[in-house]
Amino acid sequence: MRHPLFVLALTVAAGILGCQENAVDPFSETASPAVEKTLPVPIIHPILPTNATSSESEAVAEMLSRIPPQERTILIDALLAGPIGHSLTHITGKIAYTMQEIPIECLFKRFYIGLSVAAQLTPFASQTPVWTVNGQSNDDLYVEVVRFLEKTYALQGSNSGMTLHVRLGVTQTKVYVDNMWLVLKLDQ
Repeated sequence: MRHPLFVLALTVAAGILGCQENAVDPFSETASPAVEKTLPVPIIHPILPTNATSSESEAVAEMLSRIPPQERTILIDALLAGPIGHSLTHITGKIAYTMQEIPIECLFKRFYIGLSVAAQLTPFASQTPVWTVNGQSNDDLYVEVVRFLEKTYALQGSNSGMTLHVRLGVTQTKVYVDNMWLVLKLDQ
């Protein structure tokens, strides 16, 4: 009878000791929770009030034009399910984007997002790319935590009217690909 009680006491003690100071942040960028994170120094800029006059708006637009946005790239290398049957299409390429905060007095942050997409699509049975996608767009978004932006691009080289749909997630620090799929217009 003493042996099972001893094992039970050891198990409880190990559980209590093991659970102390073992909180791990699942969204941490570092593997070790003991490493202190340094926060970036915020850039101080004038805030554009919601009731700004045109001269104030022009001053902020002029200030933003002097700070070139940093271009970032998302590499694409994925298999997409085809719009008909169980066909697969390999897509490779990149999405280049710029993200520039627009200073404004508001609960959410406002961003100017510039996107440039360049990709090649190869049906699974083919050895060479058959279709290409090229496109550019600019969007003005309010973002609190995450905002989804859906873009549609025509496939160049496709006579069927097939399009590539890309759903992008936009946070206050980055843009990422949430999902991609092909759509075939059957009503032509």
